[in-house]
Amino acid sequence: MIFPYSVDVPMERLPITNWVLIAATLIVSLIMFRYDPGNALEQLFNDMNPEVVAELERIEKLPEKEAERAMIQFVAKRISIPGSLNPQAFQPLQLVTYTFLHGDIWHLLGNMLFLFCFGNAINAKLGHAWFLGLYILFGILSGLAWLLLGSGVPLVGASGAIMGMLGMFLIYYPENEVDVFYWLFYVVGTFSVPAVMVIFAYLSLDLLGVLISRQAAGGVAYISHLVGAFSGIVAGVFLLKAGVTGIVHGERNLLQVMGYQESWEDRPIKQRRRKRFKPPEDDVA
Repeated sequence: MIFPYSVDVPMERLPITNWVLIAATLIVSLIMFRYDPGNALEQLFNDMNPEVVAELERIEKLPEKEAERAMIQFVAKRISIPGSLNPQAFQPLQLVTYTFLHGDIWHLLGNMLFLFCFGNAINAKLGHAWFLGLYILFGILSGLAWLLLGSGVPLVGASGAIMGMLGMFLIYYPENEVDVFYWLFYVVGTFSVPAVMVIFAYLSLDLLGVLISRQAAGGVAYISHLVGAFSGIVAGVFLLKAGVTGIVHGERNLLQVMGYQESWEDRPIKQRRRKRFKPPEDDVA
């Protein structure tokens, strides 16, 4: 077991929006844990009304792979966690609500740890409006990827939106250290590693997952993770090029590391100096 728990990034402002987002996700997910799809599934097959019986008989006559997919669609159409992203019963609002739901407590805690670790820095960097808007956008784009390329089962979790924040973190803080906790059998400890290595490791695992299966193998929507991360990378580059976020003294973003943008030290001295505040003169009647 390996997961990051802290990043070495000075905060330009308190990441209040991220804290509120984490709190809201925890509350909604914990409330929805009370809903058990298993009970609804048992009730569905116990009732065995003529429509259900006819559909099951039709599925049984299909080839094995087609029958498996048809059964997934049959169940997903009738049973899913309220608010989940359900390709069989899609509503536009689901593209937002599914990010506040999680499959179990470990899924929830793992996602919130990543959001706290990397999201705080991005919130402090971008400000509250940009951060919240992009978080929602990353969730929507990840959800659309699942609707188009997923296995057809309902999707829950903020992983795609959080991977968008990791993509932005890769752009802004590739060289900053990430503290990582590991637990291997009886060996427990921590180490620090540059953010670029941690993020590339997770991206590689998601890419491997997509290559093995585009479905939610093992309960993981790999394609949504990759789309979220790619969206974050594009957004990070765009904001740098548009001047929404700038060069910070003592930090190097990925464009600077790759030589596509001048570093703080390369800028002329006169450009490094911040303009001093000059109070306005009094109006004269």
